[in-house]
Amino acid sequence: MVLASFAALAEEKPAPPGMILTWTGDPTTSIIIDWHRLAENEEPPAAIEARPRGTDEWRAFPAERFPFPHSDRLIDRIEIEGLQPDTEYELNGNYLSIVMGDSDHSNPIAGEQTDWMRRTLEERRNIPHLIPVYHVPAWPSNRSFDGRVSAAVREHWVPIFEQNHIRLALEHHDHTYKRTVPIFEGEENSERGIVYLGDGSWAMSPRRVHSVEDTWYLAEARSVRHCLIISVHPDRKEIRAINPDGEEIDTITIPARTPG
Repeated sequence: MVLASFAALAEEKPAPPGMILTWTGDPTTSIIIDWHRLAENEEPPAAIEARPRGTDEWRAFPAERFPFPHSDRLIDRIEIEGLQPDTEYELNGNYLSIVMGDSDHSNPIAGEQTDWMRRTLEERRNIPHLIPVYHVPAWPSNRSFDGRVSAAVREHWVPIFEQNHIRLALEHHDHTYKRTVPIFEGEENSERGIVYLGDGSWAMSPRRVHSVEDTWYLAEARSVRHCLIISVHPDRKEIRAINPDGEEIDTITIPARTPG
């Protein structure tokens, strides 16, 4: 996990079938990780070891276990505290890497951050599940397609995602549910395309969405609160969108990227 001014990275063990990263405290010094386990999993609650990248000493953080509402899953919740700002952290393993960018909130997209994004994704070329996460969507479901920040993400980051064989990116900001068609070089492409999921609607009031029929890049769009449950397997990601009543409103399976 990179807890820096404009980026974050998480790498973890492949034991749980899903995870959520969230915060209740200072996001520059702490993070809460929810590992979602299947109910039949009889292993004891998970623990995570973290360390600053490039150092040798691991620090262990234990978990508490809770039931997950409207689901057959359990949550192992781990709160990691005492992290240092502007420091890159590792969480055991090379199975999954989440790379978080700052979409022009505190740092500009172009320039240094884009250089960092290119370098970071290239360094993780052999990780099968490499997922960029950022706030303002490249492919909005509520706001204007021509918005300044959305256009900047498409100009500066999307080509880097495509060059690094990314298959899934998580977007936010519009307060809707959105799933794009697989997109590559500005066109639908089922073989090489990236699916962009969003758009950040859980605790916020949902907004109106663009028409799916009239918006070429949208495969699904709804004005609904939701969360995403992502089950990560060696060769694929199985994703379920769940509304506050526990109902499944969408599902998709996305293959692991081809490393290298």
